Amino acid sequence: MTISLCDILKAAAIGASALLLPLQSILAANVLVWPVDPVIEADRPGTAIWLENRSETESVFQARVMRWVQTEGADAHLPQEDIIASPPIMRIAPQSRQLIRLVMPRSEREAGEDAYRVLIDEIPAVKSNAADSLDGSTVRFQMRYSIPLFVYGEGVKRTGANTSPASQVLSCTLNGDRTIIAIHNSGQTHARLTRVSLQDGAASTILAEGLLGYVLPGRTRTWPLPDRMNGDVTLTASLNGSERQVTIGVCSST
Repeated sequence: MTISLCDILKAAAIGASALLLPLQSILAANVLVWPVDPVIEADRPGTAIWLENRSETESVFQARVMRWVQTEGADAHLPQEDIIASPPIMRIAPQSRQLIRLVMPRSEREAGEDAYRVLIDEIPAVKSNAADSLDGSTVRFQMRYSIPLFVYGEGVKRTGANTSPASQVLSCTLNGDRTIIAIHNSGQTHARLTRVSLQDGAASTILAEGLLGYVLPGRTRTWPLPDRMNGDVTLTASLNGSERQVTIGVCSST
């Protein structure tokens, strides 16, 4: 399949029209970013996000896309050439917004779900032409926004709140001294964990009231526990945007 520039721009325009209402967004330091969960479906060459400057001064931003992997229980970012952020550098006037297109030029994709992070760095305007500071060796970042981006191959769709529960493919263990929990995802798509708690006998420990993090498909992610667990614990969480908490399972020590 060959994807033309016209197809890419059309896809970005469709994505932009769907983003006019920032129902899910990040608002920090007078910068609004939405949506916070962009995806590139198997039949689309790209998507888009909005960046809005709500301050009273002009701001300069840099947008990059990094491959997102999980190794040894932790997140890591790697350079990649699959997805292009356009424009990569932008000046946004006060009370104005900028559309950032996330374009995937190559037509062939691997089966399954690929994970990326869109990094948006706010660059302090220390020069009359702040964008020129990118040519120097001492660029200072004022604020960084990291947005997950998932890309799907043929036959794979995103796991949402109303799809099959991700709890069916999640499992958990505790390390030997019961101070770290490891959650493994054996499914085809990521699991987004919020409102996570542990039941240890009659005691309940809240691991995260909001977002704990993501477990990518086929990977294991670890988190430190606030207190040492005395025995096996039952893990419950809300998954992929659902308001309902489900039981992941009993976590035993390894």
